[in-house]
Amino acid sequence: MTDPELHAALAELERSNADLEQFASILAHDLAAPLRVIRGFADLLRSRAADRLEPDERANLERIAHQAELMQSMISALRDYARVGGADLALRDVDTGQLVADVLDRLEPLVAESGATLDVDELPLVKADPDQLGQVFQNLLDNALTHAGTESPQIRVCAEDGPEGPMFTVSDNGEGIPAERRERMFEMFTRGNPQGDAQSMGVGLAICRKLVQRHGGRIWIEDANPGAAVRFTLSAA
Repeated sequence: MTDPELHAALAELERSNADLEQFASILAHDLAAPLRVIRGFADLLRSRAADRLEPDERANLERIAHQAELMQSMISALRDYARVGGADLALRDVDTGQLVADVLDRLEPLVAESGATLDVDELPLVKADPDQLGQVFQNLLDNALTHAGTESPQIRVCAEDGPEGPMFTVSDNGEGIPAERRERMFEMFTRGNPQGDAQSMGVGLAICRKLVQRHGGRIWIEDANPGAAVRFTLSAA
């Protein structure tokens, strides 16, 4: 492929992505209005008529309310995904060690609740958008803290040089992810724990992949033995 053809293909890809993001944002907005009506009427029935309903009718009403809450979480997740990458990359030198330290400060309540031991190696200086790279680390660390082992949870963050540029790893000592599910974990609404609460909609890794690809890198999952290791690269350029 010649340079003009490559530039044309990239321009078309960017236009397609922009159209998709706009569609997802509009869809999320349009779905939110009728859902608010459903939730409003469900709440009204629970507050005014629950004591007059039969047990099975009350159970059905609770199911309606729960499914409405689940749909609201999905709409919020769709909106978040659509907004990712809307702004141009603001590339500059980023101290990833300090960036991870800042992310862990924000996650301190989750760290304290999990009782996890964190091992952060010396991390390199890279050229990246600090806000977007920070979101990648935050999503990966949030996932690791959530799925680390319950007995003695351990999280490790490290980096090494590779042919594609720096390669980062965020690993935990949890149950791990079967090989056949690893690629699917980067799809929208795929959760590591399908029985998890409605607030965890399984878009964290999908957002990570989108942000890493914007930096010219790739992201994947490997065994940590025990646990899972999420690795990602940033473009050597």
